[in-house]
Amino acid sequence: MKFAKNRIAAIAIVTLFAFSTFAILPLTNAQHYSVTVPTWAYLVVNPNPVGRGQTVFIAMWIDKVPPTAMGIVGDRWVGFTVKVTLPDKTTTTLGPYTSDDAGGYATTYVPTELGNYTMVFSFPGETLTGNQGNPSVPASENNDPSAVGDVYGPSTSAPASFTVGTTPASTIPQNPLPTGYWQTPVEAFNNNWYVIDGNWLGICPASFSNTGDYAFTGNFNPYSTAVLSPHIVWTRSEIPGAAGGQMGGEFGSSEQANYFYGCAYQPKFAPIVMNGVVYYDAYPGESTGDGGHDGWVAVNLRTGQTIWTQNYLNYFAPGSDDFLMCGQIYVYKNMNYYGGDTYLWAFRTTNGVNYYDLFDAASGKYILSISGAGMGGIMFNPTIEGSDGSLLQYYINFTFNPDGSESQSLTFWNSSTCLNPTQSQFWGPGQNTVIPYSQGIVWSVPLPNSLNGVPFGPGVGFSMTNVGTAAYDPVNNIMVIQASAGPAGWYPGWVIEAGYNLNTGAQLWIKNETVPPFSSVLIIPGAESGVYAEFDKEALTWSGYSTLTGQKVWGPTEPYANPLGYYDGCSALCAYGNLYTWTFGGWVYCYNMTNGNLVWSWNDGSAGENTPYGVNTLWISTDSFASIADGVIYVESGHNYGPPLYNGAQLYALNTTNGKEIWSILNFDTGSCPCIVDGYLLVFNAYDNQIYCYGKGLTATTVTTSPTIGSSTQVLISGTVTDQSPGQTCLGIPAAGTPAIADQYMNQWMEYLYEQSPEPTNATGVPVTLTEIDPNNNTYTIGVTTSNIAGHYNYVFTPNVPGIYTIIATFGGSNSYFSSTAQTSFNFVPPAPATPTPTPTPASLVNTYFVPAVIAIIIVILIVGAVLFLALRKRP
Repeated sequence: MKFAKNRIAAIAIVTLFAFSTFAILPLTNAQHYSVTVPTWAYLVVNPNPVGRGQTVFIAMWIDKVPPTAMGIVGDRWVGFTVKVTLPDKTTTTLGPYTSDDAGGYATTYVPTELGNYTMVFSFPGETLTGNQGNPSVPASENNDPSAVGDVYGPSTSAPASFTVGTTPASTIPQNPLPTGYWQTPVEAFNNNWYVIDGNWLGICPASFSNTGDYAFTGNFNPYSTAVLSPHIVWTRSEIPGAAGGQMGGEFGSSEQANYFYGCAYQPKFAPIVMNGVVYYDAYPGESTGDGGHDGWVAVNLRTGQTIWTQNYLNYFAPGSDDFLMCGQIYVYKNMNYYGGDTYLWAFRTTNGVNYYDLFDAASGKYILSISGAGMGGIMFNPTIEGSDGSLLQYYINFTFNPDGSESQSLTFWNSSTCLNPTQSQFWGPGQNTVIPYSQGIVWSVPLPNSLNGVPFGPGVGFSMTNVGTAAYDPVNNIMVIQASAGPAGWYPGWVIEAGYNLNTGAQLWIKNETVPPFSSVLIIPGAESGVYAEFDKEALTWSGYSTLTGQKVWGPTEPYANPLGYYDGCSALCAYGNLYTWTFGGWVYCYNMTNGNLVWSWNDGSAGENTPYGVNTLWISTDSFASIADGVIYVESGHNYGPPLYNGAQLYALNTTNGKEIWSILNFDTGSCPCIVDGYLLVFNAYDNQIYCYGKGLTATTVTTSPTIGSSTQVLISGTVTDQSPGQTCLGIPAAGTPAIADQYMNQWMEYLYEQSPEPTNATGVPVTLTEIDPNNNTYTIGVTTSNIAGHYNYVFTPNVPGIYTIIATFGGSNSYFSSTAQTSFNFVPPAPATPTPTPTPASLVNTYFVPAVIAIIIVILIVGAVLFLALRKRP
């Protein structure tokens, strides 16, 4: 509002000044007079001084705001230039630039020479037309029609100089990436943390349900650290008390006696994660359709604690229910609004009309609706996230012509255009409004129905879903789509493919590719290095094609080792310049997307009699069951079409560079994909119908000292290292306080704590480093000990100087746990020296021989005297 007031005041002053001091030129319209208005130009260049090769920030503006401009409408100042004089007196010109609606512009410059630079900003002057520099908006829609025709004069700024030296200008140092525990929200000044602090928006819904995928191109999240251990942080039922696992009792011990766990067509868990909060639809039991839905849940990613719940069943009309579609972080930037907001999008059908409903993710509260969602009767359209977070939908419209033929068009819809078509200065979706979906359509282009003059034929048309008929190249912003038809979906011996520029809708190329009759060739949604990949189901091979030209780049590859790969559909992801594909035959392959070479392969081994396939089949689908982050691919084994229930299903973590297995653990997912974000991995486990969150756990280390029994110089150091994760184990005790266990035993230990498996007997604890600070304030490492399966450790220490010691016990962390430390003190008093026993003085010869002899003589005399005395007494 401050800017708006200043703007109005500035225009009023300029207008008053113009009419009082400048020539008034009559126009053909008697209601308008053209005025010439002087301008003043300003330029700011920072920092000064600056280091060579360091970025210089340039801000330029004139004192007048374009009076016809407001948001996206009206004139802009055009022709801004900056003349740069280099230290050698040569010059170069930056620009021309077009101002924003406030009359300014900012850019950067990187100097490469040492010395003094000078910059001068110039504005050439301009006559307002209503949309000068802004031709995409009709001139008639400008903010102030009375100003059209006004002339704004040229101006030049004062010179701005700066010096370039060898010492870079000082900047506020960036905080390093965390090595220990961290949580959201991440402080805004830690902007370099974006590489580990990401989101999982659930974009890329299939045509039948929300899959909870990362993006249209697949489940590759480049903004998260990997989970390198199967350590469980927490588990929870989608709805507290919902049934899961074995039914028991009269239903017996059969492997078929389990509670309903969903299947590939009724996924139980489709997560959305934004700013450390997990959002999902809650399905208690029977299905994911109407009647099985029980509202939405928002929980803390790191603790699993509920933040809020909402249920919009019957909110809009009896029988209507909202199902989460995806999340959105929309970033809006202008002079009055700067930053992002989190939203949830949901889908419903009310009275036969499809709607997209928008909700505030912070509270789950309803905001507005978009009617007619999913044009052409398609419930969910292929959706891509724009650079500002806008949801961009590309879909194919079908139109039946009067002669019965069918026409198609490729249409582009933008959520931001739909919600804010005028780019208002103050972002805020209108509360409780209903907006037509058509308001968001940016362009629509016709699709061909013939090639080289030959019609496609009846029933042949382009398709655009994420299950094998479209590929998106995000680097070049190209969409590849297929057109073909045949009995039961098989191709009739050919398939037409075309590439489209998604900025304009222009067709880049179109081709007719020959394929075996009654075969199926599927495109994966992603692309890498300008190459998209096709899977030939019958041949079990892959081929690569250029997104820019449609021409073959490589392939076909060698066929899969196991023919069960025929059932794969098109299960693959692009990441790190490679194509990663997992198969129903139990194999994972990595191909180089530039040349198609096989980089590595891995299989999960023989299943014996555990499955009828001889292998542990991997879950397969274009949009589910595998995810990649931070050099790790997570794949899941299992199969849904029992009974009996698939036993021994595993969640695997493989190194994307060499295919080596990092870890695995019992887990049976049934329709969702591993969601990896912020260093946590979310999956659904159908063995107990619970959500599992894997990741590093907090720990607590304790340390105490006591005298060693039987020794006055040794001290016993003892303590514990325990897990402090917030989960509740199946043992009836919380995870907090259970022993911290070494990584190599983690799968057994977690299966014991959470999945009713036997307790491992050979597991060990974690290493503990003991450090002393002696009475002279010297620090030494005492040694390293390892805690046992109970979490306890002991160490015998011998102090060497008297005084107070500080003992520090440190667990340095592992792939399963964050580090922790503790300390204690004791006073060492050395024992007092023992009193020496006096040495006897040697006896002399006199004492040795004479004295005893004299004593003996005296004794004899006494005895004789006594005898004589007794004898005399006896006389009469």
